[in-house]
Amino acid sequence: PFGKHILEPIVISIKSLIIAIMCLYSLIEAVKTIASGGNSLEFGLALIYSIVSVVGCVGISYYMKVKAKALSSELIKAECTQWFMDTALSAAMVLANTKLNFLNPYIDPGMTIIVSLICIRIPLKGFIESFKEVICVKADDEINDDIYVLVKEIEEEYNFEESITRVSKIGRELRIEIDFIYNKD
Repeated sequence: PFGKHILEPIVISIKSLIIAIMCLYSLIEAVKTIASGGNSLEFGLALIYSIVSVVGCVGISYYMKVKAKALSSELIKAECTQWFMDTALSAAMVLANTKLNFLNPYIDPGMTIIVSLICIRIPLKGFIESFKEVICVKADDEINDDIYVLVKEIEEEYNFEESITRVSKIGRELRIEIDFIYNKD
């Protein structure tokens, strides 16, 4: 209570915005790298690290996805997104060690571009959704429809002329304001 529920969407907004900026920065730098002729890659221990990293990131990402669903936590969901992005970037290094080694100077920045373009929508969506909660935008239609049905039942039961319902979701909390207008008959 007392406004603490607003912290979760604020943290998610900030985290999502930072991740989106990082994706955009990575995208710009990768385009610059390709334009300048690519970069040389040296494999060896980095390949072993990448394989271990991919497996670890997949495991942690899956675990967080399960926990985010179970706990209905947008914060854990945002963290899961970050682990997914780490998985994709680690996979790029594994994919770079193929027979197409003449493309090696372009694989790292190319994969970075692909991952950035795919992943940038995730933090942007998270930012938009959590920022909507911070500024108390109307809750999802599904939530509004359920509450509307309940309010209409009360309206009919107590013979109110009409009602005005405002519902917003902030973190895990719902803020519901209902104004009933009395029937003067």
